[in-house]
Parts: sequence; C-alpha cells; structure tokens
Amino acid sequence: MSQLKKQRWRIVYGIGCLIYIVWMVNLSFNNFDMVHTDYRRAGERLQPARLEAIALRELEDDCRTKLRRSGVYEEVGGACRTFNEADIIAARQEVRGRLSAERSLFGRKLVLFYISFGLVFLILPLVIIYQLLSLILWLFQNLKIHK
Repeated sequence: MSQLKKQRWRIVYGIGCLIYIVWMVNLSFNNFDMVHTDYRRAGERLQPARLEAIALRELEDDCRTKLRRSGVYEEVGGACRTFNEADIIAARQEVRGRLSAERSLFGRKLVLFYISFGLVFLILPLVIIYQLLSLILWLFQNLKIHK
C-alpha cells in the first residue's frame, strides 16, 4: 500500500473520530448537567443561612422525636421552637461537616464521571476501531485478487 493511501485512510479516520466525539459529547449534555447540578446544589447548601435553617429543622425534629418517645404527642407551648445558642452552634457545625463531606463526595463523583466518560465513550472505542482498521489493512495489503 502506498504512503498516500495510508495517509488518506488516517485522515478519513481522524475526521470520523472528530465527528464521533462531537456526537457523543452532544448526547451527553443532559448527563453533564445532572452531575453539575448535584455538585452546585451541594455547594449552595453550605451557605450560612441554609446551614442555620437546616440545623434548626433538625433540632426541631429531634425535639419532637424525644417528646413522642416520652409519650407526649402534641407540642406544648412551643417547646420545640426555642433552643439555646450552644445547641444551635453544635447542630450548625454538625450540619456543616456533613454537608462538606457530601460536597466532597459530589466532587469525587464529578471527577470519576468525566474520567470514565472520557475513557469508555471517547478514547476506548476510537482506539479499538483504529486497531481493527489497521489489522484489516495489514491483512489485505498484499492480497491480489485474480479474475
């Protein structure tokens, strides 16, 4: 096979690869958006106002649970609506730690998603196709067909 033919099939293969990559990325925009939305939401929950609200809600839920366990099924006089500052600060720090760990988890998911997407859907298929084309061309390069 001449050098020109080798170059031509590689150019055609390269153009096909570019088209394939653009097509795969276009198909995956919804997945990219889903992963980024989860990561962004995890970051938004770490804002101080949200931390305060989440901590208060958890303190209220804990208080109601304790009341139910003790046999009181109705809240009396807003017992689960006022808390001392130390409890609020402790709950806020606990929530911040948990949400920071959650954001870190979503960050790792984001990195893992991009690495696996790049390997499985972009690089691996193109390498396999290239190897198959090279094998086919190598097998049939000296084949002469008699009529």
